[in-house]
Amino acid sequence: EYVPVWPDTVRFAEAEMIPGGAYRNLNHLRQVVVFDNQVPESLRIVFCDPQTSGGMLMACPLERAGMPEGLLETAGQDYAIIGRLKEGRGIRVLPN
Repeated sequence: EYVPVWPDTVRFAEAEMIPGGAYRNLNHLRQVVVFDNQVPESLRIVFCDPQTSGGMLMACPLERAGMPEGLLETAGQDYAIIGRLKEGRGIRVLPN
């Protein structure tokens, strides 16, 4: 399970070729998102990039995961399963 990113995206983030809004988003999300120490800062910034308004995150019960996958495939849409929800508070981002 991983979050797919466009080719060279992390390289651009490492070169600090990113919008200032990404830093504001990251600072705002630090209240609810915990990044594992092994997740590099450049990837944290990519996750908070304000230019990615076209993306969508959805969740469903594991036993019904095939339904949205089938609908997305039929519609010709790209998708990736990026994680699992567990009971608790906030979001924890772990390395792949």
